Amino acid sequence: MRCSRQLISTLLAVGTLAGCAAASNATTAPRPDPAAGTAIAAARAGSTGPPTWTRAPTLQLGLDIDFYTWPTINLASLAAADVAYVQSLHGNALSVSFPFFMHGWYANGVYGNSATPSPAELAVIATAAKQAGLYVSIRPILDESSLDHKGGRMHWAPTHPAEWFASYEQFLKPYAQLAEQEQIPEFITGAEFDRINNSPYWGKLDAYLRKYYKGTLAYSNNWDIPIKSRVNSAGVVQSLDAYPPMQLKPGASVSEITASWDSYLKSKARGVVLTEVGIASQDGAYTRPYKLSWAKEPLDPKIQSRWFTAACDAMAHEHDDGIYFWAIDIDQPFSTPPTTSNPTAFVDGSGASAIAACFTRLSSASS
Repeated sequence: MRCSRQLISTLLAVGTLAGCAAASNATTAPRPDPAAGTAIAAARAGSTGPPTWTRAPTLQLGLDIDFYTWPTINLASLAAADVAYVQSLHGNALSVSFPFFMHGWYANGVYGNSATPSPAELAVIATAAKQAGLYVSIRPILDESSLDHKGGRMHWAPTHPAEWFASYEQFLKPYAQLAEQEQIPEFITGAEFDRINNSPYWGKLDAYLRKYYKGTLAYSNNWDIPIKSRVNSAGVVQSLDAYPPMQLKPGASVSEITASWDSYLKSKARGVVLTEVGIASQDGAYTRPYKLSWAKEPLDPKIQSRWFTAACDAMAHEHDDGIYFWAIDIDQPFSTPPTTSNPTAFVDGSGASAIAACFTRLSSASS
């Protein structure tokens, strides 16, 4: 549960605010694949045979990528760098989130615009990750800026559910076909729709997508949603975007934070995957880890590194199936440490060191 994910600085640099609410004139149809065959062929260079299904590792140890695209993106190069970074932290998994949009809070349909990666673009990074031996999932995320800033995904519900889900089906179809073609092992169908989590239309959506995709269907629940079973009655794997508020002081020790994480995870079904774990490196963040920044608070990297270490340890204690840390951008510079203007970042900082230590420790324990 976070605020809008748009890469405003990147989009401004290329002269578009497609990722913001100002993009109301964007086409309502999915973008055509740009040079699909060439892009995928380049990503597959050196491979032999057709794509194959990858089994989930015993523990999924990964990073999330926040993938907003733009017309001049050099995707093959960026994908290679991102995959190499995950490997440098000893991760074995990568989850790629990509945005879709709505024309305001009361819209009864969704659309992709110029910031939404095409299926072919997703294929490039998914193929690069699979070739490197990483477990891959892809996940559509409703960009909150397109809700006219009336509230987040977790507070929204469609006025006419049948129309909205029909539109969502059509948006997802080419991505499901892509996931089947490239044997992407996991397709996360939605994230953080608290008010419609129990809608019967999800079952219809799942049945529709299974016509085109035979891999694992999953769903990312918000941190406060009860999860009694890792797999629901429709056969969809349940996971957690885990931002649980904890009444902890900024100087709390790793053991204190771990105890709070243990208590939180005990209330969820055993075996879930934490599809997002993130926090700002600032005073107050433990009480609201979903808040992106805290005005006037200085950067305190220990807050983030202790949070990451504790979440990792608790996930292992509670016998859950994995953890993903939020997030790197598709064009992430890996030599730029966190700053007060981007306090949730972890690359080139103690947060990254905590992730690497977590992955190394758990990889050794599960091997």
